Amino acid sequence: MSSQHIDVNADSASDLMTTTEQALQELGSQVTKLMEAAEPMGDSFSGQAKTDFDELNRRAGEVAADLNRGLGRMNEGQAEFSKVIMAGDETMADEARTQMSAANFDAAKFR
Repeated sequence: MSSQHIDVNADSASDLMTTTEQALQELGSQVTKLMEAAEPMGDSFSGQAKTDFDELNRRAGEVAADLNRGLGRMNEGQAEFSKVIMAGDETMADEARTQMSAANFDAAKFR
């Protein structure tokens, strides 16, 4: 069994959201570049090859849109996860303050 652990806190949740958003933007940019780069080739096809090429372009746009929606939903989930982490941090801090205010520190002194 590995001794590695995952440190989940508000900062790591925020970093995860940022990384996913950057990946989403990069993916959209790369698909757009690919479609633009392939566009001039479309004029060199005719018949069934032209039909297949047009279908490829149409499907590439659909795939890109599906990926963008999926990554967008992931990002929404990560935002909710971040809220849960921050609420948990807040709850633990409140509980610690409550316990500290109820503690009798004078009784623990050695005299």
